[in-house]
Amino acid sequence: MTTTSVVPITEVIASNMPSMGQLLPADISIDDFRAATWLYLKGHPALGDCTTDSIMDSLVQAATYGMLPGRDCDLLPFKKKGVSQATYVERYKGILRALERTGKVAKGFAHPKHANDHFELDYGMDTFSHRPNIVDPGPVEFYYGCILMKDGTRHVQTCTLDFIESVMLRAPAHDTGPWVSDFNQMARKTALKQVAKYVQLTDAYTQMDEDAERREQTNIPEGRVMAHIADMTRDEGAERIPELEANAAASPEGLEHAERARILQAIKQAREDYGIDLPSFIAWLDAIEAGLGYGLEDGIVKAPLATLRMVLTHLDTHGADTTIVPFDPYAAPEETTP
Repeated sequence: MTTTSVVPITEVIASNMPSMGQLLPADISIDDFRAATWLYLKGHPALGDCTTDSIMDSLVQAATYGMLPGRDCDLLPFKKKGVSQATYVERYKGILRALERTGKVAKGFAHPKHANDHFELDYGMDTFSHRPNIVDPGPVEFYYGCILMKDGTRHVQTCTLDFIESVMLRAPAHDTGPWVSDFNQMARKTALKQVAKYVQLTDAYTQMDEDAERREQTNIPEGRVMAHIADMTRDEGAERIPELEANAAASPEGLEHAERARILQAIKQAREDYGIDLPSFIAWLDAIEAGLGYGLEDGIVKAPLATLRMVLTHLDTHGADTTIVPFDPYAAPEETTP
């Protein structure tokens, strides 16, 4: 594992700063970026265990998006297959800054809505009002993001607490980093990013948002990866499938439960037919990173149906040959009938 400390990594950064300057927007000088980087690395010694490449990649992202470490973004350490890597994560204020740079946004903000606040939102009548109760706000009920465009249009998006939690659980450092130390700001950032998805902004902002979603899909904690793999080796029990299918018409969730049960049973049968023992199957799933997909149902991690379909398709096509890396876990699945 390549490790580093503040002094060596700052030497590496110093040698790369001239090229970093070419990436920065006009409102951030190379001196400001260098100083912010030095202070951030000095104040976060855990980054000393991360690979130099991952730190440099994170700083390149920060420079590209015009984010100062410590003000607009964080570099969070996490382990992937036992190796500590730094990950770029933008802050709430960083999203606001990115929105302002588009030149289209007059103002953006996100806040929690408390039980005793006055809140009115009517998409049909295009009315919106939030008057917070400062004295006795009550518990948080949901979060919302709002973007006011320079042309006078307004966009508002609400986010339930369950949705905020699902986003938090996908974060690689959901149990240590800013989700723990500054939950409110992270929840506000989530709501602001959601409303920004529905606004036609610049290509640069769209790319930044897409990169952030890609990180959420790949920077998954090892424990959750193994939880997904365990889900793929569960035995729903063939006797439950008729019952699940009978109840499937009641809701979309029922249909998903029935399909999941059928696929899991088919995967189990395929393993038995081809003589693939469970340890070998689990090792293969881990090797192809099939557990990197995510899903959450009633607080329980679930492997995505798309990944289950692809695993079954591979078994049907290649049989016991688990040396083949068969698929991109995030590619759109082909329509298959288990």
